[in-house]
Amino acid sequence: MILNCKTCETAFKIPTCRKGLIVTCSKECSNAYKSRVLMGVNKRRVYSTCVVCEAKTETTPYRARMRGGGKTCSRRCSLVLFSLLGRSQKGKSHPERSGKNHHNWKGGITTQDKLDRVRFQRQYAPMILERDKFTCRECGVFGVAFHVDHIKSWARHPQLRFDLSNCQTLCLDCHYLKTFGRVRSDTGKQWATRPIYRKEVV
Repeated sequence: MILNCKTCETAFKIPTCRKGLIVTCSKECSNAYKSRVLMGVNKRRVYSTCVVCEAKTETTPYRARMRGGGKTCSRRCSLVLFSLLGRSQKGKSHPERSGKNHHNWKGGITTQDKLDRVRFQRQYAPMILERDKFTCRECGVFGVAFHVDHIKSWARHPQLRFDLSNCQTLCLDCHYLKTFGRVRSDTGKQWATRPIYRKEVV
């Protein structure tokens, strides 16, 4: 692809994939172009009032974009602003950008089984682990990685999925033995991902 240099107007050749990224024929022309064009742009001034400390600031368009979109006067005030915004939004639902309004919405393709599993892991699994005091109901081991097991199958008994009396805490070895009928091997890939760990042994 043939272009004309923005500085010396000399014709030069670049790959098509670099279109829009290269506008000068050499480094000398690039430096001259930056000093003539880009620095001229940065000489424009932007005046604003900081929303955190209310100080009046004068800066360039580029620095205004870096400082919280021109809302703050410094990096410190920008961090304070983002921290306050994060705390104000914590725990709140956002229906305007959830469900069908979310940009990744694909028509509701998530199955009910997956939704039930997420709900169980977040709400019920911690309750069962606390009830069993982080102890395997089969071998009595304590302070290792645990799974919450359904005594009656999750798939065959959907009506008992959220019944706490149908759930028990098992270590990985006991859960593997109950599920597959053989002893778990130490080699190979980890099965049944996302085990819940006891953080400390008391």
